Amino acid sequence: MYSQYSHKGGTKHRWIGYLALALFATQLQAQVLDANFLSGRYGFRQVLVSTNTAGQPIESRSLVGVFSFDGKGSFSYQATRNLGNSAPNQSSGSGTYTVAPNGFVSMTNPLDANSRLNLRLGNGILLGGTTESSGNVFDLMIAVQLPALAASNATINGSYVGTSIEFPNGIFFNIKNSFFRFTSGGQGTIGLVNSSGQAVQSGKRVQQQAIGPTIYSLNNDSSGLLVFPVTAPYTSSAQLLLGDKQIYASAGGEFIIGGSTSQGAHDIFFAMKTVAAPVSNANFKGLYFGASLKVDQSRPSNFVGAANALGTGQAVWSRRVRLPEGIVDATALNNYSIGNDGVGTLSNNRFALSSSGNVFLASGTSVAESDNYELMVGVKARDLTGSGIFLNPAGVLNAASFAPVGNPIAPGQFLSLFGTGLGPAAPVLATAPFPKALAGVSVTIQDRPAPIYFVSAYQMSVLVPFATSGTTAEVVVKIGDQESNRVTVPVARTAPGVYSLSQNGIGAGAILKSDYSLVTASNPANRNDVVQVYLTGLGELNPALVDGAPASTSTLSRVTDTVNAYVGGVKAVVTFAGAAPGFAGLYQMNIVIPAAAPSGSAVPLAIETSSSFHDMVDIAIHP
Repeated sequence: MYSQYSHKGGTKHRWIGYLALALFATQLQAQVLDANFLSGRYGFRQVLVSTNTAGQPIESRSLVGVFSFDGKGSFSYQATRNLGNSAPNQSSGSGTYTVAPNGFVSMTNPLDANSRLNLRLGNGILLGGTTESSGNVFDLMIAVQLPALAASNATINGSYVGTSIEFPNGIFFNIKNSFFRFTSGGQGTIGLVNSSGQAVQSGKRVQQQAIGPTIYSLNNDSSGLLVFPVTAPYTSSAQLLLGDKQIYASAGGEFIIGGSTSQGAHDIFFAMKTVAAPVSNANFKGLYFGASLKVDQSRPSNFVGAANALGTGQAVWSRRVRLPEGIVDATALNNYSIGNDGVGTLSNNRFALSSSGNVFLASGTSVAESDNYELMVGVKARDLTGSGIFLNPAGVLNAASFAPVGNPIAPGQFLSLFGTGLGPAAPVLATAPFPKALAGVSVTIQDRPAPIYFVSAYQMSVLVPFATSGTTAEVVVKIGDQESNRVTVPVARTAPGVYSLSQNGIGAGAILKSDYSLVTASNPANRNDVVQVYLTGLGELNPALVDGAPASTSTLSRVTDTVNAYVGGVKAVVTFAGAAPGFAGLYQMNIVIPAAAPSGSAVPLAIETSSSFHDMVDIAIHP
């Protein structure tokens, strides 16, 4: 019954991690991060929208100003604050922050005393929002590191691409979203800014606007003012970029962040120097952190996450998403396309790379008419290495999906661990029941021994103990009496990942027909067929299993969480979800292909639980 998949499973944990391993193998700087990596002055903009239980906005707040980080965990800020439609006022304050070894930052929220910001620190940019606390708060904060040297108008010089989102008077009925380009000669005059985007007040139609002449002034401290005048024939409600923007420029004018301080204005403006041609999909490659603020069909959301850009036109995402219904951990495969000038698309968003390739931005309403308004910015993660037994803080990954850092672990889940000096040079595999030590190597998760399937010098495959609970867990590798660094990862009830035939977590899923043949493009499933999907990360089981032990072949252990499947967006009937009989650490779902499912060689297959959504593989369905 399972022999065919068993052969694949036996090689899967040896090979399928090579895609992720390649991400870490090229990292050369010997460092992990701490508070010392966040120091000095950062110009920032933060916009926050709070809603009622129905998701309708009840208050908007925004800040634009300067953070001063001491490199030891404390910061202060000086800023201009807007609250609702009240007159702006000067605001100052202080707080604390922590920087995890992987670049995750937790920080006092200057706009919401009841929460902390969930941020990511990349090369020269700090970004994120509120995703961890209760309450209907949706926000985005972007900060750029300011230079020590004096700035001037000449700092902003060259070709730029940017994006903005605006909530005039803090209500969704007035939203504007734009993607724009301009060229500055460093003299304080930009001229026309070519913008495309949408405004609710203009009927949600994609518009092309030439706005200007636009002027700016930049002070010695890298603060300044950028002015978009009313430009005929556009009205103030329809013009995509309008008014005075308080701005801050990074070293060399590489990035510009800011927003309006006018009464009732709540917007974010972000621009960056464009990449020199020629550019292709291969230029977007590596691990990036990202954050977004979005309103789609009048429903707000924000996320903080990471993307492993493959350089092939595909990027694997893990996102902690705040929705009106609550917080969801989402993993997805997004397609992108980059033109010769560094501008293209990411899913349905307009997309662009910076001149260095280390930063990207995306805008929600410049590709096609929609009711989606979004501003997204991403920054390349810093390289991480260490000596001795080193567990990469960004290298504790779902063994099926390889969703990038930030995706939680779940009880019973297979993990792939990446680093250096983790075990013997020659790979060693175990047989079930999996031992708590293999080739002299052991792993603890929340101080509990983890069953080990596979060890090598650079990669390990282990099972999360079923007793793992709470919100975070420390993962430690031990060889004899020596320990690796401790890596803290988020914990959730479930964190599904579907195995794929390509053994990298994407493409055709590891799915069997009722005759146990693999579903492939040449052997597609039929509508109303029952197929078997193999995955990890579905959490607790009933009856419970012993850590590392094979599931019974006579008594089925079923998952305790709610699990749904969607084929081409159509909900499927799930007849079974639980431990794959006879296997250790493997989950199985039996689903009925819906009669209304679309046909094709690569129909998306998504898995949903009470706290997560996974959409990275596909299935072939006969016409």
